Amino acid sequence: MAKTTLLALQGLSCSHCVNSVKKSLDARNDIEQSTVTIQYAKIDSDATVESLIKTIEEAGYEAHLATQADVKLNLSGLNCMKCVGKTENALLAVDGVVAVNVDKTSAEIFGTANAKDLIAAVVAEGFEASLANEEENKPKTIELTLSGLNCGHCINSVKKALEGTDGVESAQVELTHATVTGTANTERVITAIQDAGYDAKLAGANHPKTEPLTQTDAPLEASSAAICDIPVEEAILDNNNADISIDDDSTQLLIDGMTCASCVSKVQKALQSVSGVENARVNLAERSALVTGHVNHDDLINAVEKAGYGAEIIQDDVKRRERQQEVAVANMKRFRWQAALALVVGIPVMVWGMIGDNMMLTEANHNIWLTIGIITLIVMIAAGGHFYRNAWQSLKNGSATMDTLVALGTGAAWLYSISVNLWPEVFPAQARHLYYEASAMIIGLINLGHMLEQRARQRSSKALERLLDLTPPTARVVTDNGEVEMPLADVKQGMILRLATGDKVPVDGEITQGEVWMDEAMLTGEPIPQQKSLGDTIHAGTTVQDGSVLFKAAAVGSQTTLARIIKLVRQAQSSKPEIGQLADKISSVFVPIVVVIALIAGAIWYFFGPSPQITYALVIITTVLIIACPCALGLATPMSIISGVGRAAEYGVLVRDADALQQASQLDTLVFDKTGTLTEGMPQVTEIHTFNQISETQALALAGALESGSNHPLAKAILTKAEGIKLPQIKPISNPCWYGIKW
Repeated sequence: MAKTTLLALQGLSCSHCVNSVKKSLDARNDIEQSTVTIQYAKIDSDATVESLIKTIEEAGYEAHLATQADVKLNLSGLNCMKCVGKTENALLAVDGVVAVNVDKTSAEIFGTANAKDLIAAVVAEGFEASLANEEENKPKTIELTLSGLNCGHCINSVKKALEGTDGVESAQVELTHATVTGTANTERVITAIQDAGYDAKLAGANHPKTEPLTQTDAPLEASSAAICDIPVEEAILDNNNADISIDDDSTQLLIDGMTCASCVSKVQKALQSVSGVENARVNLAERSALVTGHVNHDDLINAVEKAGYGAEIIQDDVKRRERQQEVAVANMKRFRWQAALALVVGIPVMVWGMIGDNMMLTEANHNIWLTIGIITLIVMIAAGGHFYRNAWQSLKNGSATMDTLVALGTGAAWLYSISVNLWPEVFPAQARHLYYEASAMIIGLINLGHMLEQRARQRSSKALERLLDLTPPTARVVTDNGEVEMPLADVKQGMILRLATGDKVPVDGEITQGEVWMDEAMLTGEPIPQQKSLGDTIHAGTTVQDGSVLFKAAAVGSQTTLARIIKLVRQAQSSKPEIGQLADKISSVFVPIVVVIALIAGAIWYFFGPSPQITYALVIITTVLIIACPCALGLATPMSIISGVGRAAEYGVLVRDADALQQASQLDTLVFDKTGTLTEGMPQVTEIHTFNQISETQALALAGALESGSNHPLAKAILTKAEGIKLPQIKPISNPCWYGIKW
């Protein structure tokens, strides 16, 4: 009979993780049965513990032999093995119990079950039970470090999860840490947080030693002519504000092969069919998809590929942008030469045919047209091959796209023309019209359109790129061995970093030493630098105007305020207003309807039209197929959203959803609840008062000369007003804090 092995698991956070471990275990032939939870794996097998642990590690998780029971009970009243068996069965029936070890005097229980429920189960069988160590089950405080929380909504989710956990009496939750009081053990508390979709670990990790700042008796100089301590607007930084909540379970995919709104519908349906997907938004303009939910990345990619498209997932914003730029540049080059090749062939053929009245096949031009037909075929393969490949892929998947229309239209024109060329006697003289130039011109013009579309997409994404550029690529990390220049992606929570004058802040954090003046205009719109010292919070993307500090990284990567703003902008750009959803519904059935209309129109001209009927029918079919491509229908809405949301972000306005833009178009009045705070964000000189017969020009020249060495916003306002005026030479000046300027 196989022995039972109980392993404690680490790294599992959801049902998908549980299924992955169980699937790996069940794939082994030497395992009779396995039960897997987030905490434990109970395995019936003769295999060694080491081999079972290795199987779990190969699945991407950690495991070790479970030796520390979650609850220990002292038992009394058990006189035989039958009593032991009854008690064991009673304990196993309690919700949350994974495994038990029972003898006549004690019981060890593994799992998340509450001690009171376990004791009640034993008592119900007619025996007595008490906690083996009452001291262990007295209320205790557990300090945890949290990650994955972005906002007040996340905090409330974790707090509710903890307060609903057996043994937890109280829970204080902040963005990066939690304090839990009660009898619940640490593992149960961490599991509750992981079940809520976040990560947690015991607090108390050692931080690297910090290198002290050089002490000086001189006051910290501000890079300003005069400093006014104006409080920073905290609205956008308030982590308790649910209005800026971002779902951390979102995944962005780069989609390859989408050409029209019909493709959007197919990809969206494919993604929404994946288990665990809560919502999927597909953006034709960015060739991307944003998926929300707990889902395996491979499942998403496989679903898109089965629908006939390519997909890749790059979570890092910088790498994803580099990849998008790389693809965009490659596509621009490809569309440019494909358009040029097709038009270089199509335009001369069209001009020659029209000027010399050579569009009809004759004995004199038969060989010339045959040569043109072969050249056109080469052009169709080289410059338009992607249309035919995509159309065939769509056909195999039982759908139709814009490429289907292009392939049918150009293919029909070429096939008809080559048939006339090879078998002219089959066609009446009036029907021997050739359309080679139409195939080449259509392919050339559509490729040209794709190139222009690609350029417009790149321009629309400029605002988002500027947000990404606000963070530096590296950071100076203080270690035991001194300062190390480290890539931003390698910076971890809790590391100590140094900032000096002119530096951009790489991550969110808390100042541990020193004093600094920060330009936070990119977050708050305030032009006046803010003083920051010990215990103050600083944010990624802001700039050090003066000073030097050490600070501890509190939020890194996708958890920084700037990263959440970028994600918010990206989500807004991927959202669809009602009009966009309507366009998608129409375009999803647009192509097959167009094909049917083209065939009906062609049939009408063939049976009821003038002679030569076949010529008119072909012209009508080809025309309907080509001019009906739903490019504008699918691109107009997403392109306008990307442009609008991106431009708004550039001006400091965050648009949460595309519906807000659609509704805003009907507004006639805007009411702001703060008087006097709506400004351009930069001071300006509005009036100049002079005395003692000094002219405005002289006053500006003197003031400009005095402020020429300052970076303060008020100094810049004076210098802007003094542009074009010759400034006098002055002695060197300094900018001592709070004292304006000084010789």
